Amino acid sequence: MRLIGTLFKGVHLIFHPRLALSADQIKKFNEGDDRYGAIEAINLDKVGTPPVLRKIIHRMNKLKRDTTTTMFLICSPQLMAENEFLVAALIALADKGILRSVMIDEIHLWYKDGISFRGDIRMLKATFFEPLYTTRNPPYNRDFKLLFGGFTATMSLTGLNSVSSLTTIGFPEDQRVWSSA
Repeated sequence: MRLIGTLFKGVHLIFHPRLALSADQIKKFNEGDDRYGAIEAINLDKVGTPPVLRKIIHRMNKLKRDTTTTMFLICSPQLMAENEFLVAALIALADKGILRSVMIDEIHLWYKDGISFRGDIRMLKATFFEPLYTTRNPPYNRDFKLLFGGFTATMSLTGLNSVSSLTTIGFPEDQRVWSSA
């Protein structure tokens, strides 16, 4: 994930359903080598109050499309579903070409074990994923592709199809990267 941020400067959203594991990711992102630009990682679920979250959004809005800074935002689906202003800010950043990717860590949990947050995921389908990845509603005049990545060690084609229906994101066969043992 850090490599993607190094290659494509800007804001990268990482959904992480198990926030206990995200502390290690934050540490690794922030300890990495900054030779290729400043990297900041923030766990949005741990920032505290809405005013602090608004300050982070304000910092993101100051980024220009040609920024040399990378911001990784790690959050739960629940946080996104509960914060309309965060959703709106990220969609606006995508329209400006500053939101560069949306990634789901442990993506298999979205369809396999995600009973407790599937309602939030279904809500995000209409409020977040459709505006970012479909052409049903404006604005879709972006001159770049907003990257999407799903990371897991255990994903089947059935699971991929389930995630596709939960997010509206299609996964054309020629754009899938599967690892093999």
